[in-house]
Amino acid sequence: MFRDSSATRLSADPRLRVWATVARRVSGLSWLAGLVMVMTVLATVYALTDPATLSARFASVRWSWFVAAAILLLSEGCFTAWRLRVFTPGPPSFRACLHISAWFVLFLVALPARVGEVAAAFLLKHFAGQSTAPALTNLLTQRALDLMFLIAVFLLLSAAVSSLPSGPEVLGLAIALFVALAIGVWRLEQLLALAANATLRAGNITGVGIFRSLARAALKARSWRRHYLTTSVMSMGFVVTLLKWLANLGGLALLLHAFGVPVGWAEKFLLAAAFNFLAVVPLQTVGGVGLSEVGLAGALVAFGLTLEDAVAISVLVRLVLIVSPLVFWSTITFGVRD
Repeated sequence: MFRDSSATRLSADPRLRVWATVARRVSGLSWLAGLVMVMTVLATVYALTDPATLSARFASVRWSWFVAAAILLLSEGCFTAWRLRVFTPGPPSFRACLHISAWFVLFLVALPARVGEVAAAFLLKHFAGQSTAPALTNLLTQRALDLMFLIAVFLLLSAAVSSLPSGPEVLGLAIALFVALAIGVWRLEQLLALAANATLRAGNITGVGIFRSLARAALKARSWRRHYLTTSVMSMGFVVTLLKWLANLGGLALLLHAFGVPVGWAEKFLLAAAFNFLAVVPLQTVGGVGLSEVGLAGALVAFGLTLEDAVAISVLVRLVLIVSPLVFWSTITFGVRD
């Protein structure tokens, strides 16, 4: 899906070099499958969308709340840049991290099947000089913190939202996943050491060079974890992650309020958390379009909205979440010098 090619040549325009490199490494089959899935989902959404309801929802937008939501959603990119600076050795300049964050959100919107997550490792190497294996481990650690925070929000809000249809099995699964992620982050150095030993033994037994390369990569990642990811760095990472998700969930909750979703604030934050959970699923679509919208529409129907209203709100939310990364990217790319 994400193939490396040493023959890749960057375009002359420095603002297009990153896109040219990453886009050429995504296989044509992934692009085709993603576009087909997007067209299928959009056709389904179009069939369910009532133009009159969509127009009425847009006409009734509470613009003061909408502007507040947009500010929070755009500020998430700045918190993402701050967290990248916290977790990356150097550290790189905040301007460089803003560029990484800007390209990262653009790739998440534009590339299929969450390939933007993998492309972020290239961004860290391009802008911050971090080698591939530590960069991937850096990003994996940040993503684990994200999931832990979302699970914690779900567990807290599940007690406040009485209408949430989550039984003990769902709560138990959420707690088990949270514990597993916490152990993985806390014992990351030991896990990487085990991975290095296992792949090195496999290489010695089979004689296949790829295992030795994987062992070296695991050892480089382990070195980053041991020598850089100290308790103080991890503590700061927790704080910035909290701020990042307050901006994200707060922005989505305000956005739902601006579109007139008639539920309480706890329900709005829960819907925002669920939307983000579904966005993590690597569905083969460009920008992850589809699963989150279907999930949000279904949740809104469960909270009492009509299907037409639920689909209209889901479409409007998706449009905002497509435009806001483009606004952030263009602002940073053309307005902030690296």
